[in-house]
Amino acid sequence: MLDTYQEEGLRGKSKQTIKTYMFCLSKFNNWLNGAGTDLEEFSRSDVQQYIDYLVSKRYLATTINKYWSSIKHFSRWAKKDDAIEDISVITPPNMMNQAPKALSRNDVNKLIREIDRKDFKMIFPNFLEQGCTIGITAPSDGNRKETDFIRIVTWRGLAENCANYLKKG
Repeated sequence: MLDTYQEEGLRGKSKQTIKTYMFCLSKFNNWLNGAGTDLEEFSRSDVQQYIDYLVSKRYLATTINKYWSSIKHFSRWAKKDDAIEDISVITPPNMMNQAPKALSRNDVNKLIREIDRKDFKMIFPNFLEQGCTIGITAPSDGNRKETDFIRIVTWRGLAENCANYLKKG
């Protein structure tokens, strides 16, 4: 049945889409075989249980949605619309609607003040800090040039990358 679906149902799709859908459907088929059914006989409860299985295996929401899209496309092609009705699927968070997590200036100052206390001395060395100053020279009035200096400070993993890969010059 998968071969027929690949030839007929995925006609006009890109090679990558075909590869992804076939991979996801073969995984779903293997799971169905372990559950005592197959791609011709599966029901809505099988689809929901498979999605719940993927969640329990801690798959990312984007990966689960990729599997869901594959199953949904296959089910519509196989005229099994009842198998995909009212399936509860995780929606990935929209990262564009979330502000980056950072400390405010007051929180940074409070943290620095707290570090002066003896019981906080142990956590401070765990923060790797890397800093540099960037000078930007731009023409100003006539032939005169002005240079602005901007201080850049990075922490933890980004600080380590900056220390390893950025050089003066």
